[in-house]
Amino acid sequence: MAMEINRYQADVLCLSETKLNGVSEETIPVRDSDNFYLFLNSGACDGSVDHEVGFMIGRRAQKALLAWDPVNPRIARLRLKGRLSNISIIAVYAPTRAVTDADKDSFYTDLEITMQKCPKRDFLILAGDWNSRVGPKDPNIRYFWSIHVQPAVLQWR
Repeated sequence: MAMEINRYQADVLCLSETKLNGVSEETIPVRDSDNFYLFLNSGACDGSVDHEVGFMIGRRAQKALLAWDPVNPRIARLRLKGRLSNISIIAVYAPTRAVTDADKDSFYTDLEITMQKCPKRDFLILAGDWNSRVGPKDPNIRYFWSIHVQPAVLQWR
């Protein structure tokens, strides 16, 4: 994976479903290169590997790293020093429809608290797997999008 990230010259990647236990930091070298990435994982410490998030950050981002906050297995925050303003990046792995409403509420409460911890002047980026559904709840309605026209709603009978 580090070779692929290096090929795209990415500085920061938000990862979902890392499938690793606990909070960890690991340096990952890029094969046939002197470059390396720092892997930051925010996983559960109870042995479950259901919904972890993390970051892979390159050298430039490592030099700019101000803070790393593994909030919980579904939310992690990274803060980087920027030129005009600092950058806060929150990686998320939102719960699916299969979990209870209490679990969903807990996730969004934790996300709101994490966002409030970010300084107001920071450039805020929310990224990750939101497990969202697009389209209507009615399975008989289909949406079609085109580059040249507005979304069209078709009713199937």
